[in-house]
Amino acid sequence: MTHPRKYRVEVVFERPDDAGVQQYAEAIADAAYARDLDVDVGQPEQVEPVEEDTPRPRRKRGAMSPPRSRRGRELVAMSNAMVALYKDRFGRGPLKSSARYAGEDILVCTLRDSLTRAETTMLELQEFDRLRDLRMFLQYANQDAFIATVERLTGRKVRAFVSGIDVEQDYSTEVFYLVPEEEGAEE
Repeated sequence: MTHPRKYRVEVVFERPDDAGVQQYAEAIADAAYARDLDVDVGQPEQVEPVEEDTPRPRRKRGAMSPPRSRRGRELVAMSNAMVALYKDRFGRGPLKSSARYAGEDILVCTLRDSLTRAETTMLELQEFDRLRDLRMFLQYANQDAFIATVERLTGRKVRAFVSGIDVEQDYSTEVFYLVPEEEGAEE
């Protein structure tokens, strides 16, 4: 009995802020998912050449395999949509993003490395409070776009939205409290 081969596809972009990168990454992930491939779409890093006979390393702990469930595909789409929203609304998309459910009705999107050049300058000047205030103002000024995206992708109403950022570590979190499905069906 032969076992199906599993291939690893790694995509590394030279310039992650280039236009069209998001669509390209999504197309690669979709193609790989259709062929049951492991996909790692990331940012540039030092890559050493690999000899042909050298075994490929196993997937890194915590790296996502292609989603096999509707909810998994929804979370990947959510993560990609948050990156696109950040890029559109703030001028630069985060380099790392993930979306997870914390229970049935709470969606948590975590984004890393999203500060613009101007915000990085503020960080270098140790203007933490001003930077935090600026980003929070912008995130809440765009809350309708965040909520509309989540409602479109989940098919559920958002009851509450909470946004936060650790400016020194460049981590942002968008939390969406969803109306429970049973309650949403009654409305």
